[in-house]
Amino acid sequence: MSLPRLRPDLTWRQIAMGKATVWILRDPLTSDYFYVSDRERAILELADGDRSVEEIVSACSQRFAPDYVASESIVRFLGDADRSGLLCARLLDQRLEPNSLEEPIPAKPKPWSQPLAIRLPGVAVGQWLDGLMPRIRPFLQMPFAIVALLLIVIAIAIGLFQFDKIAEHVSVVASRRVSDLAILLFLAISATKLVHELAHAIACRAFGAECRQIGVMLLFGMPVLYCDVSDAWLLPERWKRIVVSAAGMLAELVIAAVATLIWIFIDDSSVRDVCVVVMVVCSVSTILFNGNPLLRYDGYYIFSDLIGVPNLGGEASAMIRRGLRRWVWGDAAASRLIDQGPKFQRKTSKLFLATYWLSSTIYRGMVYFAIGMIAFGAAEAANVDGFVSVVIMGLLITAVVRFAKPILEKPAGVRRGGYQPLGSRRRFFVTAIGSIIGVVGLFLPLPRSVTGPMSVVPREASEVFVTVAGRIDASATDGDRVKAGEPIARLSNADMQRERIKAESDLASRRVELASIESQLRGQFRQSEKLPVLLESIESLERRIELLHQDAERLTIHAPTAGRIYCTESRVRMVGSRNHREQMMPTWYATPMAAENRGAWLETGTTLCTIGSPDHYDGITLISEKQIAWVRPGQDVKVRMHDRQLGAVKGTVVEVASSPIERLPDEFAKDGTLSSRFRRSNESYYQVRIRLDRRGFSSNESDSSIAPLVIRSTAMIAIEVDKASIWQRLFSSERFGVDRF
Repeated sequence: MSLPRLRPDLTWRQIAMGKATVWILRDPLTSDYFYVSDRERAILELADGDRSVEEIVSACSQRFAPDYVASESIVRFLGDADRSGLLCARLLDQRLEPNSLEEPIPAKPKPWSQPLAIRLPGVAVGQWLDGLMPRIRPFLQMPFAIVALLLIVIAIAIGLFQFDKIAEHVSVVASRRVSDLAILLFLAISATKLVHELAHAIACRAFGAECRQIGVMLLFGMPVLYCDVSDAWLLPERWKRIVVSAAGMLAELVIAAVATLIWIFIDDSSVRDVCVVVMVVCSVSTILFNGNPLLRYDGYYIFSDLIGVPNLGGEASAMIRRGLRRWVWGDAAASRLIDQGPKFQRKTSKLFLATYWLSSTIYRGMVYFAIGMIAFGAAEAANVDGFVSVVIMGLLITAVVRFAKPILEKPAGVRRGGYQPLGSRRRFFVTAIGSIIGVVGLFLPLPRSVTGPMSVVPREASEVFVTVAGRIDASATDGDRVKAGEPIARLSNADMQRERIKAESDLASRRVELASIESQLRGQFRQSEKLPVLLESIESLERRIELLHQDAERLTIHAPTAGRIYCTESRVRMVGSRNHREQMMPTWYATPMAAENRGAWLETGTTLCTIGSPDHYDGITLISEKQIAWVRPGQDVKVRMHDRQLGAVKGTVVEVASSPIERLPDEFAKDGTLSSRFRRSNESYYQVRIRLDRRGFSSNESDSSIAPLVIRSTAMIAIEVDKASIWQRLFSSERFGVDRF
């Protein structure tokens, strides 16, 4: 059979790990790193290509005497090394298929082996860093570190004393539409993340280790930067490895400190909005995610190095799987399919590893669940929720199978020895419990919400339209309170006035002609042929004059109801757009009732204003036909407005339209996303009225603490509809076109 031989191109380095030392073995082909103890390194060194497996076992018994080392353990260890690509020749035992003596080249990991974190090929930055280091090395000295530390301390003090204002500003920015600051936020956050990765690379190179590449990783489908500083594990000093791992977070904290100082000294602006976002992203977000040891980011590697347990997550998972497998199969679980337990378990208690595994599993599960819900919500809006649901379920099932398969698979000893009732019963028990948990998770009702745009309208409002075109001569102003029937605008129409004068003149001449004919026919029994035509003409002119009188009266516009005037419809003046027609008949700009529009021409159908309650507001939202069946009166609504804190305005659904809208309202048409979706989609949209809670605003202009709402302003809402399980979301009647009524 083939003689195992350790690959000669592997790199060895001894490093300090906790209070002990371990050997780091690096594979130059795959850039993988392996941790081995002194005894395990001795076993690998015995695999020199001249000894068989039996001879290696015999040599180990002599070298490690008086300690007893089971031959099965050595065989399993060599098998693990072989599967990891550390040996040049494949082992031939009862559990491995024969292979040729040809030296294999270990295959590189496939990009799709981890679908949630796909690492794309990066760019080599070694030469670029070598040229950059002489320029930035002065900034890596102690004085600069002290200045950076002082900046961070000052920023923390500002954050503590200005916490309420910062929280309020963050809430306001979070309530705004992403498109308002999209470019600035994208550039700012991208720059901070680039600095984060460069800080890792610079720290690694400053200590003499190599930075292999910087590239892009698709993390949960989102592009993020990564920096390969794996060579930092070859640094013998622990504090240097920790500095390399923490360099990115330290750089972001300095950026957050600078953003805090800028935020405190400038007035409200887009730059200030970006600064507060950078403050949160580079401080709170960095500490909670990058610094969290429960997630495999910077904090995980720092914590792992501090406690002296490399690959902490893998060690904890191996111990849990090993314990579960032994519980299922008993002593027969000694199989090469399971790792031989934590190599550093003698320095770390089993309770600690179990606690870490449970905590990290629960925390990561919560993170994955939140990401899944966000992805599902976005998929519902894009009408691809079915596909996304299948993908999420597939990933979940894959994760469960990958964890459970090594535990439930029968050990080799059981297959050779035959049936083992205890292990089979326990395997059935574990499978049943897992199936029950899966079914419960599939049918467990989960929160669900329907989102959409909302327009603010006054409660019990009436829109006032121009029914007869004319020039506006006088009007009330925006915000005036009026009574029912009170005049609010007066228009004039010279063409209609001339037409009325001409009609009255024609009527007078027809009446004179009628009187003349009647005087000629007086005392005669015959009737003039002109008389019926003349009478009909007089009657038509009288009707025409009456209609013109009514139109003239409608030029004076009265308030249909009592309330406050809200001028909502607006028009932007385009520079250089005044043509000859506009010079002869100027049109209005801004709002029709604005003072600068006196003499402007208002067409029939123009919305002059809205009159409604000055103390109460409603919201009008549009919901697609796919989701309208979930909405009903009485459901709670959360409103996200750009000019106030998140959650400050809430509401309740009070009315759901029974028929779809025919035209997209103007305030929604200004939203490019909804407008384009409305045009290209065959879906119908239904109008839903929301009663807004007064606690989120004030009708008193003097109350500056809670500003009044702006009529026709837009916001985003989330209606909390009935909970639904994953099964209901996948196989709902609406998905298959079943009539909801």
